[in-house]
Amino acid sequence: MFNFGSLLRQHRTQQRMTQETLAERSGLSSRSIGETERGRRIPRQQTVEQLADALGLTGDTRATFLESVQIQRWSTQLAPTRHAPAPVARTSGPVPEPPDLSSGPSVPRQLPGDLPDFVGRTEELQRLVSALDPANGGNHMVSISGATGMGKTALAVHLAHRIAAWYPDGQLYVPLGGSGPGPLAPADVLAHLLRSVTAADYPGYADPALRGTAFRAALADKQVLLVLDDAAGYTHLAPLLATGRSAVVITSRLPLTGLPVAATVNLRSLPVTDSLRLLSRIADERRILEEGAAATELVHMCGGHPLAIRILGARLAARPDWTVGGLRGQLADEQHRLDELRHGDLAVRPALEQVYRRLTPAAARAFALLGGLPVHPFPEWVSTVLLGLDRPAGSAVLQELLDTRLLEPAGLDGVALPRYRFHEVVRLLARERHAGLTPHERRAAFSRLVEAGTLLARVAHEHLRQAGTGGRDSSDEPRCAERMSELVARRPRAWFAADREVLSGLVEICDATELRESAGVLHAKVVELQHLLDG
Repeated sequence: MFNFGSLLRQHRTQQRMTQETLAERSGLSSRSIGETERGRRIPRQQTVEQLADALGLTGDTRATFLESVQIQRWSTQLAPTRHAPAPVARTSGPVPEPPDLSSGPSVPRQLPGDLPDFVGRTEELQRLVSALDPANGGNHMVSISGATGMGKTALAVHLAHRIAAWYPDGQLYVPLGGSGPGPLAPADVLAHLLRSVTAADYPGYADPALRGTAFRAALADKQVLLVLDDAAGYTHLAPLLATGRSAVVITSRLPLTGLPVAATVNLRSLPVTDSLRLLSRIADERRILEEGAAATELVHMCGGHPLAIRILGARLAARPDWTVGGLRGQLADEQHRLDELRHGDLAVRPALEQVYRRLTPAAARAFALLGGLPVHPFPEWVSTVLLGLDRPAGSAVLQELLDTRLLEPAGLDGVALPRYRFHEVVRLLARERHAGLTPHERRAAFSRLVEAGTLLARVAHEHLRQAGTGGRDSSDEPRCAERMSELVARRPRAWFAADREVLSGLVEICDATELRESAGVLHAKVVELQHLLDG
């Protein structure tokens, strides 16, 4: 069901207002605003006008905002109640003819306001704009994916405003809530979309089974731009996809590779230059320029994470007496950095924890164990051994972490094997979860890892020595993954060059625990290997 509260929250956060600030400007209580944003109440029209005034909304944006409450009231009336059975879906019979749009409502303009401080994403924008240009013909559907806080919605809205003139029959926007605990049901979304583009008495509204057909029929000869924000997955989207001359922009945390899209982009962290530009636009540009080194270190601390940078900029803007170096000092302690990435109701932690809570137990355990690794990126064999799983099971767990965007691919290493890493911000949560493991869990996991590293180093050493002297000590064969052992035996030099830093990191972390003896053995083997290669 359409949620006016989500739209209100969107406008408020775009203008960097807290609930308290909006309450003061609108003459309402912060409790009332909070309940409205959580969807617990539908405000009166006079209240909505007060909120629109306080938010400074004008033109089509204001009109859409005022009309949205009526849409929610209408959607609520359509939804089945707890005391009445849901309408029985018709499985046969004629589909109602699409309505005559010539006497329908005014052209819908539902896009949220474009961010005035939008920066970067130049290559992504060019690719998406080209794919949605009606002059190019073909399919006009694109998708934007990326981890939490990477700016998917900001890019989709910016893109939609840029190309809105190409789609004169209207721009529709629906926040689907796919990454939250309760995604909107496709039937309710279709009810809202039909109400936006057709006459109010159209009979297809009442039958959820026919709404998708009715919506596609209504848009058959129209050029409409539809933005479906925060989709849960393909099943969530399938009934909503328009065809014909219309265009669709989809955002989702998941890469929706199963959709027939004309273009897809996967958002990564902002580069340093764009990170500093965003920080400058939100805070005072002069302050950023004067403390350029501290500002650069600040954006490195949050790994170019757009939401984190926006929060830091908002904190600086709210406190003109603060220095950039002072804020950098507040983020210096990694144990508390995630808590510092918060301003008002903007925060990095809640969205990350929501994703973490949805993990399977095996993936949640893997996330915590990998959070203790001293070196990033890390090779796949490290994660498999650390988790105590065979290779297929370990790969399945890694895939789940990759799908949820809690883990990132980091390319191939010197022996053409995949490596992985945590984003700088995600790593903060992983380290917290690692600290929550019992000492026994941590010790057992790293004991397996240092043992496997030692055995692989021994294989490399023996095969290098065999090549040089013709001898080989085979008294103790490795007990870790057979594929990894064979690879090390074939390419000992390349493997050691790729994983030397990983082995050294294991020595350091184990030397600081009760695994000093094992660390000493691994260190000795690493030194032997290095001497053999140097010699």
